Amino acid sequence: MTLGRGWTGGQNFRPAREVDVKYGHGLVNSESADWPRYLAVTTPTAWKTALPYIAQKPAGVSAVSMLDWDHLENASNALPDDAEM
Repeated sequence: MTLGRGWTGGQNFRPAREVDVKYGHGLVNSESADWPRYLAVTTPTAWKTALPYIAQKPAGVSAVSMLDWDHLENASNALPDDAEM
């Protein structure tokens, strides 16, 4: 696959047809009930919106204000090491 200028991680790309898309009422609640111990790196608004629907609360949450790589890395590094992202 040839990537455009500025793209990295192309080896991780996969066609959309290979992604298992799920939809339906109560999906976030039912799917999140089986999640392992996890962390959330999110924006405050997105987290406030999703929180009522999540069955199992995360081990830690870090709110970010921008998608700057260093900012995201600092936010994730501040979270516990014993959970998945």
